[in-house]
Amino acid sequence: MNDMQRYFSRQLKTVGTVIFFLVVALAECTASTVISPTARVTTCENPSIACAKTVTATVSPTGRILFAWTVDDYLYVNYTDDRGKTLSRPIKVNETPEKIAARGEKRPNIAADSTGNIYVSWIKKLPQKWTSDIRFSWLKVGEINFASPITINDDAEPAGHSFNEMMVSDVGEVTMVWLDSRHSRAAKKRGEPYVGSSIYWATMNPASLTGSPKIKNTPYVNGNCVCCRLALTNIETDSEIDSETETGGRSPVVMWRHIFGDNIRDHALGVLGEPLQRVSFEQWQVDGCPHHGPSISAQNKRIHMSWFNDAPNASGLFYAYTDNLGETVSPALHFSERADSPGHPSLITGGDGKLKLAWQTFDGAQFSIHIMTSSRGDQWSDARIVAQFTGQTDYPFLLPHPDGDLLLWHKPGHALTLYDVSTYGKERYGKTQQEVIQ
Repeated sequence: MNDMQRYFSRQLKTVGTVIFFLVVALAECTASTVISPTARVTTCENPSIACAKTVTATVSPTGRILFAWTVDDYLYVNYTDDRGKTLSRPIKVNETPEKIAARGEKRPNIAADSTGNIYVSWIKKLPQKWTSDIRFSWLKVGEINFASPITINDDAEPAGHSFNEMMVSDVGEVTMVWLDSRHSRAAKKRGEPYVGSSIYWATMNPASLTGSPKIKNTPYVNGNCVCCRLALTNIETDSEIDSETETGGRSPVVMWRHIFGDNIRDHALGVLGEPLQRVSFEQWQVDGCPHHGPSISAQNKRIHMSWFNDAPNASGLFYAYTDNLGETVSPALHFSERADSPGHPSLITGGDGKLKLAWQTFDGAQFSIHIMTSSRGDQWSDARIVAQFTGQTDYPFLLPHPDGDLLLWHKPGHALTLYDVSTYGKERYGKTQQEVIQ
């Protein structure tokens, strides 16, 4: 049994109660009824979100919740306007089947702008091992079909392009970042050593694209971990806003697991195009990739960060913030330790402007989702268990919503579940866990 297997087999002790949840069923193409989250879908004759291995979601400026998921080599999108009580019929994104990566941290992305346009990106697996393309499509408001997919990476030789993240401005400017192996593969062909992978990025406005466009790719950094998700947000800056393009005033910031020195796999942060800053210091030395990327959220000019590390003297989940893009970092809060077997944090600035941090634990038989809250990150509430499940699960994702924040926790083969977590951080804030339970 290797280190990672031992890590996931550790036991934990948890206390807490399961909170109110909304259950969304999609055993048919549309669903308007609420069923038990343990109900299992036995067949997938029609495209069903319950049959997807992963579900990614975003909340539009109007409060519409959009979902992206795959079944049988097709990417689908549907939405709910009533916080999960009913869902729209799914729309197929790609008319031609593609081998789409949709597992763990490697999954499709979805975003929406203030006009109502919908944007999706995903990873198309290629025949050669460890090779893939970043794909993109969008649905213009008023249209019924997604645009023909395009490939974002611009290199001619097959290489790995994966773990893509995407965000869209209110005026439809798309920013994408991804892990890219073109330099490492070229170095190996030359017989030269190369550590890790690279991060590339691209920006575009789909409304201005015609024909079969070639998207300009920009290299950012080399020497990052090859298979941990990236975390992307934007931050307020002092730059002036261009009155014609409505750009400026905000800059894209990415966080990732970087390789420092002799296989020290801590985390780095940077504005795209500017030097990186190291922001975690647990000194985890491991010759391998843990498939365990960070989560970040911006609150004005403060960037909040959460991550996993498994160093001998610093193992578990951590939180810190920076007010100057990583030049200095607050002391790290070690909020879930090795004995808890924690993983895959999700950190948001909620619809109420406060922070919520969720993560997953496993006791060898049952998964649990924990949440804690904070106003600015200086002090946090006690953690509470908000959901538990025995069986296969996707990772937890918090969704900031104007009518109250939600937790998406998908269980493949079961009804999609949205948990209402809007009350956390209010009357419960600052109390001990025992006081809350009583």
